[in-house]
Amino acid sequence: MGLKKNHMHNKSKIELEENILAIINRISDEYPELSKYIPEMPLNGTEEDDVMIKNLEDYHHTLEDLVHKYAKTHPKTTAHKGSETSES
Repeated sequence: MGLKKNHMHNKSKIELEENILAIINRISDEYPELSKYIPEMPLNGTEEDDVMIKNLEDYHHTLEDLVHKYAKTHPKTTAHKGSETSES
């Protein structure tokens, strides 16, 4: 029995989730105005591993595409967390 290698990049669920979180963090830091357009992360419940990983891959590509297209026409905002309001 050989290993299944039918995934585009053959990434594990954990790797995909880490990459997704990194993109979401990048959006929050560099393009916070995009945050409202981030689709919800697919729920991983009863699907088989192949289906779950395919859903995560699709979600990852959606986020990458969103940032890539937006970055072409918009400068980075680079929000400084905690410095937007100064209440004393």
